[in-house]
Amino acid sequence: MKRTELRTYAFEALFREFFHDENDMEEQVKLYVDDVEPELSQEDKDAVSERVRQVLEHQTEADELISKYSAKWSIQRIGHTDLTILRQAVYEMIYDDMVPGQVAINEAVELAKKYGADDNSGAYVNGVLGGIWKFLQNQEH
Repeated sequence: MKRTELRTYAFEALFREFFHDENDMEEQVKLYVDDVEPELSQEDKDAVSERVRQVLEHQTEADELISKYSAKWSIQRIGHTDLTILRQAVYEMIYDDMVPGQVAINEAVELAKKYGADDNSGAYVNGVLGGIWKFLQNQEH
């Protein structure tokens, strides 16, 4: 599976978090990969499940950064689709050594353009992630 596909499947599975209890997410992800996307190989299903687990594991840290760089918007005011996209991108920027930060941002913007709540989602996601990326770059030096 290509990384773009993994990112999209993980986004769709992660989005379920807004409609289910945190304790049900493992089951929800399994339902998603088994029932909604049955054509995926077991290896791909495992990759999606692992990505979702990792993003959820680092969600608190991602939310803190998103809150800091979201132009005075609280986490509660950010649309569910945009927030899900932002969380996954922040995870990639910090923890996925296989994804360069700029690629994580570009891919997130593309997801926001496709799934975002409105025509401004791509620009909003780009702005928030750009601020986070600059912050992360300054932390490394």
